[in-house]
Order: sequence, then structure tokens, then C-alpha cells
Amino acid sequence: MKDLRTEEEKERGGGGGIRGGRGKGERRVLIGLIWPNCAAQLKLFVVGALLLCSLATILQFLPATFSLSSCSLRSCVPSTTVLAAANSPAMPPPCRPSPLQIDQVLGNGTLKRSFNPVGTGAYSFIFMSAYRGGAATFSVIGLASKPLHVFGHPTYTCEYRTTTETSTVLGVTILPDWGFGRVYTTVVITCTFPTDSAATDAAGGRLLVYAATNGGFDTQLNLTVTIEALVEPANSWNAIQFTDPPKYDYLYCGSPLYGNLSPQRVREWVAYHVRLFGRRSHFVIYDAGGIQSDVMKVLKPWMELGYLTLHDIREQERFDGYYHNQFLVVNDCLHRYRFSTKWMFFFDVDEYIYVDPKSNDSLRSVMSLYETFTQITISQMLMSSKLCRAEDAHGAPK
Repeated sequence: MKDLRTEEEKERGGGGGIRGGRGKGERRVLIGLIWPNCAAQLKLFVVGALLLCSLATILQFLPATFSLSSCSLRSCVPSTTVLAAANSPAMPPPCRPSPLQIDQVLGNGTLKRSFNPVGTGAYSFIFMSAYRGGAATFSVIGLASKPLHVFGHPTYTCEYRTTTETSTVLGVTILPDWGFGRVYTTVVITCTFPTDSAATDAAGGRLLVYAATNGGFDTQLNLTVTIEALVEPANSWNAIQFTDPPKYDYLYCGSPLYGNLSPQRVREWVAYHVRLFGRRSHFVIYDAGGIQSDVMKVLKPWMELGYLTLHDIREQERFDGYYHNQFLVVNDCLHRYRFSTKWMFFFDVDEYIYVDPKSNDSLRSVMSLYETFTQITISQMLMSSKLCRAEDAHGAPK
């Protein structure tokens, strides 16, 4: 509190306060400014409010593309705070975006432009499955970037590790979709090791595949990823699986099923081919989104009888390939069941295998003519009114 009296008044009047003056009509007044005990907190509040108002004013002049990410906000927090919060499971991992390069003017006056790659256009490899193809042969099935294979030179190195040794070979790639791939193309990698001992350890082993882009995305960058394609437990190796008679005579590998399927048509198709193929047959169906509840009711009895296996492959819809990645799934089926059947069939659920009843032949007698063949092609014939009974036509008299 500040005393505003003059020195003369102080000498005459003594102490402070409000008191009588020199005369009857004169008053002396003590004027003061009183700060409360929380003066420091009040000052801090006022300063903070001013800073917030200033920040709100500045944000109005920033461009529309400006944004603040969680990484940007975390960069403002002291390192001790970040370390203290690191134990929280909800906290995302720290990210350090690389600063973009800027154009520069060289000493000779040339403007050197900068190029800043951000993100990736497609995955280098999308692994689906891996199977043994023999004593020392493996097949790895997956998707890969189509531009990478069309315009680049990617390589795949196979490595099989046992408890005693490690064998490495260069994988041989096959693109079975004949150029129909879109963003992704189907890739089958064959790994053939020089000796049986490299892949027949009784203690088991692991098959690793090293997928290298070899500058397919960036000529100055060779991105290599490691894929643990197959883990074989101890004593899982058994050569009998390649020499014993197969479990089935006929096995069907279907294309991906999607869309609005008719349960009645699916019922007719399965019943027809189970009767045609016989008891030693099996059907592998791949669901790409077409097996709805009513269709599932049709397939469930055949699954319970052991005639049908259903694979859910809806996840592959994330990756843009030809016809719901048809070539991917049929190659998976081929290598998965190749030692389980004598003959394997590939056709769609809107197609029927037909044997002329007038020939008195059965499917078994027809296939016996091709015992020495490894592959045959069945000719197609479009269905027409000549293949249907007239009384079944729509609107025909009963």
C-alpha cells in the first residue's frame, strides 16, 4: 500500500490511515492498490490467455494444408516426459519423418531440382502359403507388385535351416497369370536344394525366403525383406506322403466365389458332381465374399460328410489382382493338395463336366485313357435349349 501524502503532511500528521485534516473542512485521503495473495497465479493466467489469443490469430493465416500430427505434438514435449510415458501400451511408437529436400542453385547457375519419395506404391511381396514339393523342393505362393516384375528384376533367395546346417539356393519364379495381373501379379517361387539332407533333418527346420527388389522401385535402393515361409516341427518329415497312393481319385479346385450366388444352383452343382466323381472325390471351395448364410446352409451338409472343404479368402480382396486373385488361389490349391489326389480339376461353378450317356462311358473309363498324361484340357461347349428338356422351360405346359 502506497502513501500518497506530501512530505509536509507526513510531518504534520504522523501515521497513515484516514484521519482529520488541518482544518474543519479539510480531509486527507490515503489511496492504495491492493494485490491479493495469489498475485503470481493471476499474472500467469493473464499471460497464458494472451498467448492463446495470439496463437488463435496466427492459425487463421496458415495454409489449409497445414496439419499437426501426433508426432509433431510429441516433438514439443520434453524428452523426460516422453520417456516417462513410454510404458503406456496405448502410446504409438515414435516416428521421425525425414525432412524434404529443397531445390538448390548450383555454383554454375543451374537449378538442381529435388525428388522426395514418400510411401510405397505396392508391397514387395504378399505371402500366402508354402508347401513341400518333394524331398528337397518347396513351393512358395504369393502376390508381388506387377510393375516390379514387368520392369524390374526382383530376386528370391531360399534358405533352409536345420539344427546342423544351412543350405541356400536361388529361387526360380513363375508368373502363372499370363499378364492378367493388375496392381499385383501372382508369383510362385520354387526352391530346389542340391541334396536331400539339406531339408530332411529329423529335428525339423525353417524355410526362409529373401525377397530383393534390386532397384525395381528405386535404382539406388535395394530393399530386401525376409519371409519365414515354412516351419517344420521335429519328426514331421515323412517321404511316404510323396509315394503312397493318393487319398482321392478326383479333387476339384474352384475359382473364388463372390457376389450374389443362388443357393439352388450351388446345391444342384455340388450334387451333380459328387455323383459324377464318386465317393473318392473332394471339393475345395474358396469364399471371396459369395458364401452367404443361405449358401452356407447348402454347403454345410457336404462339409460334414467329408466331401467339401471351404477356405475363407476374403482378406485377399485388399490386394488388387485379376478376378479376385483367381490365379493365386488355384495355385495354392494345386500345391496344397497335389499329393492327395490322382486327378485334379479346375473349372468354375457355372460349368459342368459332361459325359455323353449314349457312349456308355463313365468318367472313370474316360480318364483311364489318359493314365500316362500329366495334364489334359477339356473342350467347352455352350449350353443351349438342345441340352435341356422342353418341359422344364419357363412357361412350358406341365
